[in-house]
Amino acid sequence: IFAAAAGGYLYYRSAPMQGGYNMAVARFTAAESGGPAVSGEDVSKISQYFFDVIEEEAGRLPAIMRPETRGPDRIPPVRGADDAARQAVAERLAKRLKATILVYGQVHLLPDGAYEVQPEFTVESAGFFFGSYITGPSRLGGPIRVETPIESGSLALNAELAARTQALQRLVGGLGAYSVGD
Repeated sequence: IFAAAAGGYLYYRSAPMQGGYNMAVARFTAAESGGPAVSGEDVSKISQYFFDVIEEEAGRLPAIMRPETRGPDRIPPVRGADDAARQAVAERLAKRLKATILVYGQVHLLPDGAYEVQPEFTVESAGFFFGSYITGPSRLGGPIRVETPIESGSLALNAELAARTQALQRLVGGLGAYSVGD
């Protein structure tokens, strides 16, 4: 009974999204370095921050352009041995979820205890013929340094992180307009 219940829960978490314009943020992954581990709680905070920024922008869109959104608590992490492998996994996951935009990324622990966050995204190109031109590793720029400990509101104060999330917000708004022919 437990296995069936767990299976149903996992299906619910990753069932395909409805509608034609959808956004999802996967839980970022902690990069394996062989040294001290990245805090799982911090990875969750970083993933949630990206989702919150996208949710905020989606909420500002007119109702006709507003996407369904799913956060890192409902989207499995995108894992792969390298950038190309993660991009391939992200593309398959976006297609399966019917997510127009899927944001994912990696968090690396630096020797000084800070993090290096590499956000990535993919655009499911079925409805956006140019999607493959704007997605993948480094399309949101290089890694971003994030100081630890991560306190409430500290991510929003990181200027470089704020610039990247603002770029994501513009992408959300732009693709929303494009999705309704505006």
